[in-house]
Formats: sequence, C-alpha cells, structure tokens
Amino acid sequence: MSFEDRSMQCSNCGAAFTFSAKDQEYFQSKSYTNEPKRCPECRQARKSEGNGRSSYGAPRQSLLGHARFSSLEVRVNEGESQESLLRRFQRMVQMSGVLREVKANRHFVPKSEAARIKSKKNAQRRRRQGN
Repeated sequence: MSFEDRSMQCSNCGAAFTFSAKDQEYFQSKSYTNEPKRCPECRQARKSEGNGRSSYGAPRQSLLGHARFSSLEVRVNEGESQESLLRRFQRMVQMSGVLREVKANRHFVPKSEAARIKSKKNAQRRRRQGN
C-alpha cells in the first residue's frame, strides 16, 4: 500500500500540519486505527503537561499502596545503629507473615491446574471421612 503526504488541521490550535507518508506507515505498522488530531507541537505540549497523569489517560495509581507489606514501618530510634534497625525490620517482616505469603504465591498456577489440585484434595478428604 502506498502512502501520500496529507494536509490536516489540528483540533487544538487549528494550524495545518502534514501527516507524512512515513508517519502513516508507522501508524499502520502499530495497528493504530485513528489518525492524529493534533499537530506535533500540540501533541508534545499535551504529553509534557503530565501533572501526575500518564501521557493521555487518567491519573496513575500507585500499586504499592495496595500491597500488604506496604504497611510495615520501622522508626529509627535516636542513636540506634543501622544493624539494630535492620534486625528489628527483619523481625517485623518475619512476624507479619509477608515472606510466607510471597513464597506461597511465588508461582503462577493456571485455573485449570488449580481446579485439578482442588478436586484432588477434596477426593482425599472424602476418602478420609468415608473410612
């Protein structure tokens, strides 16, 4: 398919800009379905605005806030050594069970495999209860 340069109008500033054949080929290679609405200057300005957002979408959310271990907090006592602080933190991690939970969920198990394991455990339980 051959592409030709096309003249378009920016939806932000109203200026005319060229949607080059090279850009059209790039859009097709990326399977983009829509043509650009903004001139390159307005696109760049919109991307650089940011304000805690991804380049175009809604504000980004921190996934760290949803992690169970994010609530662990160790405060430094006055005059405390780093080794002592690290020992207290390790003890706190151990007591909270975070490592146990991480190790238990370390490997991905497909739903079909999980269902097979569950049915096997249920069968063993039924055999034990039947005897």
